Amino acid sequence: MSVRVVLSALFLSLLSACASIDRAPFTRVEQAQAVIPDITHARFWADAPDAARRMTPPIDPPGGTITLALSSGGDDGAFAAGFLNGWSESGSRPDFTVVTGVSTGALVAPFAFLGPQWDDRVRRVFTGLDTSDVLDMRFPLAIPFSPSAMSAKPLKSLIDREITDTVIDAVAREYRKGRRLFVETANLDAQRAVVWDMGAIAASDAPGRYALFRKVLLASSSLPGVFPPVAIDTEANGRTVRELHSDGGTVSQILTLPDDRAAPLGKRRPAKLYIIASSKWGADFRFVTPKTIPVIRNAYNLALQSALAAEVKAAYYLARQRGTQFRFAYIGSDFGARKHPMFANWYVNRIYGYGLRRGRMQAWATQPPDARDLHLLVPRQPQPDLPVAANPSRGASGSPN
Repeated sequence: MSVRVVLSALFLSLLSACASIDRAPFTRVEQAQAVIPDITHARFWADAPDAARRMTPPIDPPGGTITLALSSGGDDGAFAAGFLNGWSESGSRPDFTVVTGVSTGALVAPFAFLGPQWDDRVRRVFTGLDTSDVLDMRFPLAIPFSPSAMSAKPLKSLIDREITDTVIDAVAREYRKGRRLFVETANLDAQRAVVWDMGAIAASDAPGRYALFRKVLLASSSLPGVFPPVAIDTEANGRTVRELHSDGGTVSQILTLPDDRAAPLGKRRPAKLYIIASSKWGADFRFVTPKTIPVIRNAYNLALQSALAAEVKAAYYLARQRGTQFRFAYIGSDFGARKHPMFANWYVNRIYGYGLRRGRMQAWATQPPDARDLHLLVPRQPQPDLPVAANPSRGASGSPN
């Protein structure tokens, strides 16, 4: 994760050199009017007034709505993959009503959504990963004239190979049953987060639905400056508007139901919210050498960890307020990481194995680790019982479519 952040900081300024992505200028008004051709309700702004309603599934199962949120995390995303498979092995993994994914979490999300029968593919994909399967450094002299430091070809090939038409058709079938799969990207032109209804895309009759589904996953996992932004064609009054979308982790680390009191969701059964964060929690001491790269690396790590902490605490606060059962898993302090190339196979297998063990143990926290006083501020509604294991570190209206 730290290497990922360093590269972001070093190459973010290169975004101004997006010479290789051809597109015509468009206005703020055209952006607001832009829609995905032939796919109704493909997406909406994450900060739209009706976002909570759009993210609420049409079904209310007997056991209540069960939501799984998968965070960003770079190569630490293998933790979530391992945790899910371990959860399946424990025999207690439920069928999720809603699954959301951001960045690396977006790549895991379709398989988490489809259920344990896809666990073997998740294991194969993540334990087989190596640096060359994801990253391809451009020739150094070409970087200033390119939209990114890395080519997206290996990552795109991985997504094309694993997110098959069969996978997308399976997502469509579950969507028609009332279940929902959401992925977040950052619209670089609008500078706003976009939530994509992946099931609506998969279930549409649009000829480009398969390609768009994969493009959204690629965009959500494409760190700005490291990978090029993904161009997604939309239409505004008959004119093509080519938007640039990038890593959903740029705007948030997790995607959960917004706090939207202005749009009552109606009376529903008590819900459950599971968050799997492919990240360590809190401070992680590292002596900083007073040089550019170490300073940038630690500063950006701190920024991302702080953002994750704030978002998880906000989700916890809202869960208590709504009477939603809250469970949270993350990489504990018992996992010792050391320097490694991004997506190095030995590291990915190690973090996957750690997640697998935590999932088997059902290592859920019932609240954020340092949120012990939040219950004094938030009245708690009655909640159904869920199994809990030890804390791992303590052992618009504006829819763009």
